[in-house]
Parts: sequence; C-alpha cells; structure tokens
Amino acid sequence: MVMKSPRRSPVMAPSCLVAGTLLLFHFIFSHADSGQFHVIGPQAPVIALVGEEAVLPCHLSLLMDAQDMEVNWYRDRPFGLVHQYVNLQDHMEQQMPEYQGRTEFLKDNITTGHVALRIHHIRPSDEGEYSCSFENAIYFHQANFQVLVTGSGTAPHIHIDHGETKGLNLTCTSMGWYPEPEVQWRDLQGERLAPAPETKTSRRNGMFHVETSIMLDKSSKENVACYIRNPVLGVEREVHISVTDALFPGVSPWPVIAPVIVVLLVIIGIVCVLLMRASKSKDKFSLIPSHQIDVHIPPALQKSRNSLVLKNLQRCPAISLQERLSGQLMMQHGELQETYVSFHSEEIKEQNETLIKENEEIKEQKEKLIKENEELKEQKEKLIKENEERMEKNEKLIKENEEIKEQKDENYYGQVFELALDNEQNDEDGQH
Repeated sequence: MVMKSPRRSPVMAPSCLVAGTLLLFHFIFSHADSGQFHVIGPQAPVIALVGEEAVLPCHLSLLMDAQDMEVNWYRDRPFGLVHQYVNLQDHMEQQMPEYQGRTEFLKDNITTGHVALRIHHIRPSDEGEYSCSFENAIYFHQANFQVLVTGSGTAPHIHIDHGETKGLNLTCTSMGWYPEPEVQWRDLQGERLAPAPETKTSRRNGMFHVETSIMLDKSSKENVACYIRNPVLGVEREVHISVTDALFPGVSPWPVIAPVIVVLLVIIGIVCVLLMRASKSKDKFSLIPSHQIDVHIPPALQKSRNSLVLKNLQRCPAISLQERLSGQLMMQHGELQETYVSFHSEEIKEQNETLIKENEEIKEQKEKLIKENEELKEQKEKLIKENEERMEKNEKLIKENEEIKEQKDENYYGQVFELALDNEQNDEDGQH
C-alpha cells in the first residue's frame, strides 16, 4: 500500500518567510538591546604592494558608536600588537617594533562602527594573518583576515656569453620580486624551453633576485624570450632576443666586410691624389700668369708695336726660325694683354656702375629718412601746441569755474543777509 504525502498548501511558503523574517529581526534587536555585536573584516585577502600602503578595514555588524570601545589589531606568527585605540586615543606602548611609525588609525566613521588601519611602507615581512577586535564593558568580538604582500621586480635582462663551445649561454636576470616568481624560457612559437639546472632564486632584503640560464646552439629558433611572472598579481615581465648566425664568432660577416671597406678607401685616396696633381699641372702650364701681365700699356701703343714686329719679320727673310717664333709669341702676348685689360676694364666698369647705383639708392633712402624725421618733428610740434592750447583752455575753464563759485557764494551770502534783515524787521514789527 503506497501512502501519499500530504500536499502543502500555497499559503504555507509565505507564512514561513514571514516567520523567518520576524525571528531574524527579533535576534538582531535582542542582541542590540543586550549590547552584543559582530566584527566584520575583509572577506578576501588584502593585497599589499611592497613600498606602498595598505588599508585594513573593519566594522561592526550593527550601526553603533564605537568611540568609547577598545579597538585592537593583532597579527599572528609572530603574535603581537599592531595598533591599539583606547579611551578616544591611540596607545603605542605595546606596539611591535617593526610597525612603529608606520600605522595610522582611520576613525572618520567610528560613530557608525566603521574604522580602518593604514600601514605605510609595506614590507615582505608584513604578510600574514591579522585580526581586528572591538571590546566594550560587556562584550568582545574579533574578525580574522589575511594580508598578502607582493611586488613585481625590474624588467629582465639577458646577458650573452659565447664561451669556448659552439653554442650560446643566455643568462636572464631580474630583481625585486615577492613572492618567489615563476620563470620560463619560450621560443618564437610560445613553446617552453628547458632551462639549465643552475636556475637560482635568492632573497635580498626580503625580495627575490632571479637568475636563470639556458644553452642554445645553431639549430635553435631565431627568437627566444625570458618570462618572469608574479603569481599573486598575474603580472608578467618579458625580454626578447634574436639569436642569429651573427651571434656566433665562426660566421661573423666582419671578415668579409672589412677588406672591402679597406679597398674602397685606398681607391678613393688614389683618385684624390691624381686630381690634386692634375690641378697643379694646369697651374704650371698656364700661359698668362696674372703677376706677369703689364696692364699699364695703352692699347694704341700695343697695336703699333705689334705692327712694327710684323713689318720687320717680312722685311728680313733671313731671320732665323727661332727669332720669328719669338716675334709671334710677342704678338700673341700683346694680344692677350689687350684682351685681359679690356675684359677686366669691363668688369671694373660694371662694378663701378653697381656701386654708383647702390650709392644713389642709399642717398634716396637717407633723404626719405630725413623727410620722415622732419614730418615727425612737425607732428611733435603740433601736438605740443595742441597740448599748450588745451592747457590754456583748461586754465580758463578753471578760472571761470572759480568766478562762478565766487558769484554764487556772494549771491548766497547776500540772500542770507537779506533774509536775516527781513527777519529782524518782522520781529520788530511783531513787538510793536
């Protein structure tokens, strides 16, 4: 025989919710009336960076004024007092030496039961279990939480050591890590490479110094990377290096490039020497050196001299060939002198003309400047005259104003005197 379970009525679920809510409120109010409370700290571990500051919050489950309570922060392993707040002020007599001068009690919201502790200059030794406690005259409660200290070190650096073998020894170093980081070597495809067994991690002032090496040969990939990862933050630092045949001494391109550069330098030097010699030979065989030309001979006399030389040559056929050649050379020399003198005289004329034009332009500019100065002087004189006239007008106006004031004063005093006389007469008439 199968027994059927009785069906729950639809009104039963809401009635259970209402009853649970009432019980919860009753529990809260009963604890509030009795002065009991719960301390709530950070639910997740507090991440603190080395060298920075960390805030450890803590509050009461009820909205209560905690100014008159005693608030303490302790740490475990080693156990000791981190900070103490009693009687509306901080007490540091029993504080652990390593926290002295580094803690700050934040009590801006203490009237609602919310406080916090700030620790400055976080060290690796600050990592561990902490507790926050509130205590009044009738009740005490605390909350436990964890502080994780972490720090990402410097960018890794790879040192290359060729050594005596055919391979390369790559050493990756970095410092300032906490906690102990994860180190990996990867190739271009991101696949992990097996490092040498001499991977080292050593503590320096609480921080980790990383040094790991790997040996490569010519059959390895072109690009290799060293990765160092912070396990707490997930921060990863990396450095890449290209391992090519140029890194190996046996296949260095310099033995091929160096002789080519030397040959090119030698060829360039020979060409420069030949060019210098050619320019010197041209200077030696020039027909008319500038210091031997007599530019003072007039052209008319030079023509007459050339004609006489020709006549003498024609009249004397018995003259030797050498004498005839010397006569022709003298004629050519005279003609070249004429051309040189005429050419340079034309250049001198052109230079003189340009200088004359420039002088005329300078004179015109000078005259313009003189005229402008005269105009400015005239304008200045006009302005001075206008100012003097304005001053005279102002003085006249001032005098007129003074006269008007004097007349007004005289009229005023006269009217006052007349009124006084009228008043006296009226008083006398009234007495009579």
